[in-house]
Amino acid sequence: MVFTDLDSPFGVPHLFELLGTPGCQVVAVVIGAPGPSETGGVMRLPDRWGRAVLRDVLKTTTDLGVPVLQVPSVRDGTLVHALEGLSPDLLVSAGFRRILPREVLNVPACAAVNLHPSRLPRVRGRNPWFWTVATGETETAATLHHMVEEVDAGDIVFQVRVGVDANDTASSLQLKTTLESLRLIAPLIEAAAQGPLPRHPQNLSDGAVFSEPSDRDRMLDWSAAAGTVHRLIRASLLTPGAHTRFRERGVRVLDAELGTDPALWATAAPPGAVLKATTNGVAVKAGDGHVVLRRLEYGGQPLPAASVVGLAGGEGAHDRFC
Repeated sequence: MVFTDLDSPFGVPHLFELLGTPGCQVVAVVIGAPGPSETGGVMRLPDRWGRAVLRDVLKTTTDLGVPVLQVPSVRDGTLVHALEGLSPDLLVSAGFRRILPREVLNVPACAAVNLHPSRLPRVRGRNPWFWTVATGETETAATLHHMVEEVDAGDIVFQVRVGVDANDTASSLQLKTTLESLRLIAPLIEAAAQGPLPRHPQNLSDGAVFSEPSDRDRMLDWSAAAGTVHRLIRASLLTPGAHTRFRERGVRVLDAELGTDPALWATAAPPGAVLKATTNGVAVKAGDGHVVLRRLEYGGQPLPAASVVGLAGGEGAHDRFC
């Protein structure tokens, strides 16, 4: 039995991995009531080898005869009744955004487990890819854990460490952790067939629970260190992009890199000041060092950063991001 959301780029690949795993029979798929933007159509998602594959949850489950239960509330007693009638051995959750009550977690004969794309307990909760990069973690993981009535707090079954590179973005980290997580499915099915799943308790004081990042979380603070600014830009590339202001208009950063010009590092200028503008990029002063902006979304249009600062008008050297 699988719990996932219809539009989850993390959860849906796990559903298809379970559907294709020998010795595993998916008796039902439980999804939340789709939102207005969730059409349930075709999605291009990775398999465990990293190949992009077209996936259609509703068509595939219909073709295979797998029941799909759409539930507006996981606390509705009718859900527990329906699940008990299926007699599942395992409840596997991936990309399902609701906390399941004890009555649901107690239904499977073996265990109720969740797949989470971070190194628990360091980064629990929503969008761990954003928070892993933004907070400067140097390592993350794909984690399979027992479910309890608390966010990502249950005992760990398996955990595979994943390195965070200096130029990883939320998007690249999503792919890396998804691939490692998909490779946990076969060991899960094998372990469940042999007896009780392993349990390694978490020390929850070693981490924190994060919420979905807001626009405020993605706002650039140019008084921060250049490395901090660059991390937030990289973390926000999977979301609408880190944002700032330029000439009284909102700007989102689409591409940037950490500045390496030693002459510019020593420049006395206020945070956010444009230090240098060329056709290759725009160097902007941070609290220490600088960040080179390559592409920006300005006025709703993706543009080279040099175009935004207005090289042709000669205004670049006097402008400032804030």
